[in-house]
Amino acid sequence: MRQVLAIVGSCVVLLIVLRLATIGGDSATSFGLVRLPNPTPSPSEECAAFARMWMDLSGSGPGAVTAVSRCRRDASGEWVLAQDAAEPSLRDAARAASIEGQLARLEATFPSELRRALADIEETVATPGSGHIPVNSQTEEINRQYGRRLETYLQDPAHRDLAAYVAWLVARRDAAVSTFVHGCEAYPRMSETCAGLARSVGAGWAPWPWDLGDDLLLGEYLAQLPEEG
Repeated sequence: MRQVLAIVGSCVVLLIVLRLATIGGDSATSFGLVRLPNPTPSPSEECAAFARMWMDLSGSGPGAVTAVSRCRRDASGEWVLAQDAAEPSLRDAARAASIEGQLARLEATFPSELRRALADIEETVATPGSGHIPVNSQTEEINRQYGRRLETYLQDPAHRDLAAYVAWLVARRDAAVSTFVHGCEAYPRMSETCAGLARSVGAGWAPWPWDLGDDLLLGEYLAQLPEEG
């Protein structure tokens, strides 16, 4: 999810290619040509471009964008890159502490080799100029190893708070990706590009530890929970 700013450039290119691919065809697209910000787009401009691309292709609303990125709309309706999360409310503080504690205990069970591999990937995500996870066989294998440990850990009833959070996060992301991929079916020549974009936002992978530890996502999860009677 942190990698949205790294992939947004290819998203804008995708819009242009989709536009050019439909010129002279039987059907028309409503995307129009995208004007690239000059010289360097701001995070807000990048989020606006990403949001437009995702919603136009998928036919979904802003909620789908928030499910796969850190782009959010502010009070005026403008897209911005979310930075800091609000402190959890009093009713949510205990649940937040429980989830964070369970996540920390999960990470403590990782063997040193897996811990190092995850740290290397997280460093890549946080590196300016990269900011995205390489989609290759090595990364996929690391995610599989991590995912198996995560799944086993979540089966313990003592970890039900973390399990519920993971289930919400994955369901929200996968629903957004599924709608996006379905929308891309209208452009068969771009199927590989669309599939690559879906993979770049984590489709089919276990959510990484740094995503589970993201205060913004945790806060949004807690906010949508019903009040306890």
